[in-house]
Amino acid sequence: MIKNTNINSKAEISGLWAFLSLREAKGTDEVTSRVTLLAELRLGEGSTLPSVTAKQLQKSNDVTSPVARFRNKFGMTTDFCRLTRGRRMKQKRAAFTLAEVLITLGIIGVVAALTMPTIITKTRNKELHTQFLKTYSELNQIAQMFVAQNNVSVAQYAVGRASWLLTNDIFKYYKNPKDVGNAMGTYDKDDNFTPYYAMHNLNGAGFSGGKNSAGRDSSFLCDGSSFINNMNGAIFILNDEPAENQNGPVVCVDINGKKGPNRYGIDYFMFVFTVDGKVIPMGQKHPNNYPHPCQQSDGGCVNFANIGAEYCSKDSNNITYNSSCAYYALINQHPTQEGKDYWHDFLSEVYGR
Repeated sequence: MIKNTNINSKAEISGLWAFLSLREAKGTDEVTSRVTLLAELRLGEGSTLPSVTAKQLQKSNDVTSPVARFRNKFGMTTDFCRLTRGRRMKQKRAAFTLAEVLITLGIIGVVAALTMPTIITKTRNKELHTQFLKTYSELNQIAQMFVAQNNVSVAQYAVGRASWLLTNDIFKYYKNPKDVGNAMGTYDKDDNFTPYYAMHNLNGAGFSGGKNSAGRDSSFLCDGSSFINNMNGAIFILNDEPAENQNGPVVCVDINGKKGPNRYGIDYFMFVFTVDGKVIPMGQKHPNNYPHPCQQSDGGCVNFANIGAEYCSKDSNNITYNSSCAYYALINQHPTQEGKDYWHDFLSEVYGR
């Protein structure tokens, strides 16, 4: 028999018991002999325990079983065999099947397909709104600097001067402005005219107007000068010069340049230089506005002031009825419905047509 080794630590006995329990879980026949060995180590030579079988080891909840008496003898309360089995069961239950994973991924894909277009549109509208406000602020700074340097407003200075002669005087306040050429486009060697870029109505329809000052078709209400490109990528073009004591010229701005969507009321807006040295959006009332609106869709209006929601229509194919959208974009108000805004509610209706 084995001599007493004075194993008094409950932790040591618990470790041995864990080992025995794990062995029992594998169905070994060595359990009984090892339980006897453990008893001799703890109780001394000659000490014995009743014979313990693997089946009895599993009945740990029975207080009369040899296993329970053994644990109670040494102050052991944990059934390691049951504990390890429970952990294995929990680990097994925590796994997902391939079908469950595929179904979850499918649901995520459907949700993404439904929500991503809306998120992209909102992000684009927010960017355009920011560019619009920046353009409006910069034009007003130019108007103020012009007055400070010339002691006269742009509108007063422009009287009797052709707009194509004004571009350098007005836009020189931008850093490194670039004249990108002919007002409407270019001519090839066979005198064929190519528009600078395509412009569309608010509703997305294409447009090609009648004769303009260049004698060619135009999709621009502003056609009195060449295009000017600033460092931020915006494109400017002036309309014709104003009369005495009238606001003007009208300046049309593609706030993000040739990048799409190139549509009136979305990224293409009209502003007006005023007699009192400011810039206002087309559609805003002012005492020095030109007294008549422009309703010609061929770009033939010399000067104009279109006021009212009818001139920001998502249903018209006449570009003059897209000309006052800058006013509603600036105050961020739906042209016809109170309580709704421009950059989200109104443009959502435009895109949804």
